[in-house]
Amino acid sequence: MAIRILTPQTLWDGFKAVIGDYEMFSEKETDGVVIKEFFLSRQVLGSNIRIFFRTAQKKEEPSGKFVFLLQSVGETVPEDDLKNVVGFGYSAVTADFAGSPDGIDDTDGPEGKFRHTIYPEAFGYLNYCFAKKNLFGLGGDAEHSPIYQYACDARYVIAFLREVLEAEDVALIAFKESVTAGFHIAATENLACFAAVQGCGWQIMKDGSFISEAGRDLSEEERIAVAGVEAQSYADKVKCPTMMFLSTGYKEANFDRISDTLALFSEDIYSAAYITVSAGEYLDYKAGKDVLFFLNKYLAKKDEFIPKTPELIHCTRDEKSALTLKTSDSGIKTVEFFVASRDLSHEERVWKRFGFFSEDECKKSEFEAEYVPVQGTDSCEFFARVKYENGFIVSSPVVYVDYTKHDVKYAPDFGVVYCSSSSIVQRFEPAELTVKTVLDFKIAKDLPEVKKGIAGIEGISCERGIKTMLSYKNLTEDSILVFDACAKADAEFTVELVTDEFSEWRKSYYVGARVAASNYWNKIQIELKKFKTEDGRPLKNYEDINVLIISKGDFLVNNIIFI
Repeated sequence: MAIRILTPQTLWDGFKAVIGDYEMFSEKETDGVVIKEFFLSRQVLGSNIRIFFRTAQKKEEPSGKFVFLLQSVGETVPEDDLKNVVGFGYSAVTADFAGSPDGIDDTDGPEGKFRHTIYPEAFGYLNYCFAKKNLFGLGGDAEHSPIYQYACDARYVIAFLREVLEAEDVALIAFKESVTAGFHIAATENLACFAAVQGCGWQIMKDGSFISEAGRDLSEEERIAVAGVEAQSYADKVKCPTMMFLSTGYKEANFDRISDTLALFSEDIYSAAYITVSAGEYLDYKAGKDVLFFLNKYLAKKDEFIPKTPELIHCTRDEKSALTLKTSDSGIKTVEFFVASRDLSHEERVWKRFGFFSEDECKKSEFEAEYVPVQGTDSCEFFARVKYENGFIVSSPVVYVDYTKHDVKYAPDFGVVYCSSSSIVQRFEPAELTVKTVLDFKIAKDLPEVKKGIAGIEGISCERGIKTMLSYKNLTEDSILVFDACAKADAEFTVELVTDEFSEWRKSYYVGARVAASNYWNKIQIELKKFKTEDGRPLKNYEDINVLIISKGDFLVNNIIFI
């Protein structure tokens, strides 16, 4: 049978969510919030899909404005996260698309244990245990792809909210794997706004593209899925204000294509991005603030200031990279420029801040920063973040620069990891990440802070430990790790080097260290040949070191360098 090539228009043409049978089978009140559980029937091709979903509303004066949390397909939204949404003045809804964990209808099990969408035999492939390896429906047409079918289920839930619960408006927040389905919905429903979290499309093309010189060619079945299923094919059809939230450390999203997606939105539709640097696979607390501003503006219809996406332009000047950021809104508080070598996969990249403008320097609309690439760098990517007086932060598009096509000079790589007095500052994340939830956003807490130490000299706080990627490749058994540390009380800690962080051969090597309480900064020197695994095996493959971790303690570190 020939496979049909479906575009977004032909795929969704004629779709209509007709609300038929539904059942509310559970209702409970907790802390003034009423949580209800439903099954909703969707008749398709002679079969009945029973969609499971939950709503959460205030008991008194429930809001008619709903936030639909479209969680990653294989995950569920905890009850506390639904209550968190209600706490911000909205009603919440979430639906299950994962189906049965093992593909068996077990909904008659013990109370509360089996709460999921029931897929009939003809649609059994939609159970996540089967679908997770082929969400885009490779080998078939777009109409039978799990992503499309999950989007259909979600649109039925939205129709239920409007027709049965008389919802005034609906905002959609989609996470990770569900971002693609979220783009389908935002392009076909009249939503208040749409937030895409840890996804921007281009999943099938994550290892290449149609036009990339180094990219692989796509197969025919991949091209069919790109045409009718992938998020970027829907971006120019999205009908509501949209924000994308991505972390540079989340390896499942195609971070390198976020600017391509931003460029596809209609000029009549508000679109912007917030990029988190150095929080692992999570977002930082500023992203949580941004989404609240976003909802206040477009769902609650409050008079909230939301800035436009700034423009970032690169050129070569005096054999350096010159970056110009152009903004169109006033009230700027700070501006930051970031850079990373693109020679590594995005989760391995070492992000550095190379330009910062404080509030006193922000009484203008254009900002310039220069960067000299490190020796051995073939390409870099840049972006900037602008913080406004009301607290909203927006990122520029990411700009890619291929230095093989530019006449630039290179800076020697001296092995400097961090120096507080440098204008180029490497980013750190906590060695022990703790996470809180805002509207089901997973927010990294307690990110490392720069604090003043002895003699007013600044250093990175190790309150929760620090972790950073390394790109210095000239390490040998004779190399030495050197850094300064200061503490108010004696502190013992562990220094860890990791090889092959993102592979199955990952190994950790440790050395114990100590900083004495004193009125000066302690100089700490550790020979790399002293690092050993927990079972005493020495470090040998020095060229594979790509992570440095210093364990938590009440002390500061500065001037971290490999020599």
